[in-house]
Amino acid sequence: SILLLVNYLVSSTAVLFLCLPYKYSLQTEVLLLLLPIPFLVFFLPWFSLNVISVLVGDSSFVSESKKNTVVLTHFLGLFYSFILLFWTFNTPWRDYFIAAFLAVTLLSWVFRFFRGFLFAIHKGASWYYIILYFCTLEIIPFILIFILVNVKLKENIFWLFN
Repeated sequence: SILLLVNYLVSSTAVLFLCLPYKYSLQTEVLLLLLPIPFLVFFLPWFSLNVISVLVGDSSFVSESKKNTVVLTHFLGLFYSFILLFWTFNTPWRDYFIAAFLAVTLLSWVFRFFRGFLFAIHKGASWYYIILYFCTLEIIPFILIFILVNVKLKENIFWLFN
């Protein structure tokens, strides 16, 4: 399980690196921004689920969502490894690999949200708390990360033209 998690961290960082345009892939600031993204994508939901289990006082309430997070992370790591393997030998198909990467990543997150939502409803959580959880602990951190990466890329673009 730990090796699959390490595989996810390495392969997702490599896929993110390959998704960058060539002019950004050589900048160390952009590369340093890529390193924590896969780490945060896994550990932010894991941390938020642990916070919820402490607040609720029942760890069985979020155990299914934790398992889903780990299993989907393992699956994504294996999928990203296959993408990297084929991408290395078929560089003209870059756009298709980026589309596959984005589609599978988005589908896995939708699946995780949907399954967590169904499990929470089955356990008797109210709609208000489910929506509050998704907005505060799942969506807002990724929006903040997206804004930070966007600002850093704009700073690097500005630096290139000066």
